[in-house]
Amino acid sequence: METVCESTLIKSVIKNISELCEWTQSTIQDYFKFCVWEKQVLPKMDITEGSVELKGTAADVEKCKTYFHELNSNLLNQARKIASAQGVVWSYLHPETNQWIQYPIELNVEIEDAYKKRLP
Repeated sequence: METVCESTLIKSVIKNISELCEWTQSTIQDYFKFCVWEKQVLPKMDITEGSVELKGTAADVEKCKTYFHELNSNLLNQARKIASAQGVVWSYLHPETNQWIQYPIELNVEIEDAYKKRLP
């Protein structure tokens, strides 16, 4: 695949991505699957340098760049939500035991985020 890419396709580099070191292995695998299997784009990721090189057709490289930015944005948004919910614990009164029960952490983060945005 790399030989074909070098002779007929474009190369694009996304640089200065400091958040790349915070990507989970699962996010990296999802991104590579999208690039290679769905778009036939060859990605090379350098986590220490904070860069991603993409080789493929212009249209597919652009789609991979867009998907990269979506994943990175989702990661940053989730990190923001978690940071803003630290120290806040949402609970509900259990109707049968009459005791306060804490919501799971993931739900706690979503409730706090909605509360801060004044959503119902």
